[in-house]
Amino acid sequence: MTGRSYNLFLLPFNEVSFLTGANILDVAKIGIDGGLLNTNVTQIADAYRRIHAEVVTHQEVKADGIRPDGSFGVARVLISCFMLTPTS
Repeated sequence: MTGRSYNLFLLPFNEVSFLTGANILDVAKIGIDGGLLNTNVTQIADAYRRIHAEVVTHQEVKADGIRPDGSFGVARVLISCFMLTPTS
């Protein structure tokens, strides 16, 4: 079961374009769990590498990821929310 989720990392990006920001962290966490359950040191190391590469601060306005103040930006969702919110 954990392998099916973690295998998303093996697909081309255009097939899993949703796999950014917090989603990468969630899937990598599943990979760590699966690696621990199956004693797969390679998978554990790969998952930690992916988490380490993703957990950096982003200062760009529309970037997905962690902001210097600790908040987490998801630009596409925020843009969608603003578009759906009625203006007064």
